Amino acid sequence: MAIKAISLGLALLAAVVAIPANALTLSSFGGQHDAVEVGVEVLVPTDVKKNTFVGKYEFTLGSLSNISFFGVTTLPALGLGLFSSAGDLLAGTILSPFTGSAVTSTTLDAGSYYYATLFPVKGTTGASYAFTSQVSPVPEPSVYAMLLAGLGVVGFAARRKAKGL
Repeated sequence: MAIKAISLGLALLAAVVAIPANALTLSSFGGQHDAVEVGVEVLVPTDVKKNTFVGKYEFTLGSLSNISFFGVTTLPALGLGLFSSAGDLLAGTILSPFTGSAVTSTTLDAGSYYYATLFPVKGTTGASYAFTSQVSPVPEPSVYAMLLAGLGVVGFAARRKAKGL
């Protein structure tokens, strides 16, 4: 995680030194999705007529996983979507200044995915959005079998003790 923090800091420095685009994108995404990833995009003063968000946050999953995401924006509303690598919308949410606790969740197979805005959104210089994406593996059926077996053993032991055997 420290390498990602250093990389993010260097990316910020490089972006501030040479800002050729209309939006500054900061991200911990790239490669295999860690337990928590963060994406931020801020419109910068290059061409006010073209001030649109362009961030694309790509990642991969190595196994069947539960993924959830939430975020906020300085705009009245901004659509954020989760897409397959083929560009199919899999899940989406509307971000606003008040949606910090609204979580969107789904289950995904192993593969490549990305986050991006759902529709072109123009904003004034300094407009921004930020979101967090969390992933956790889906338990295998054997995990549930072990849980049930353990509960059965505990129940059996409690019953034997209650009968005084």
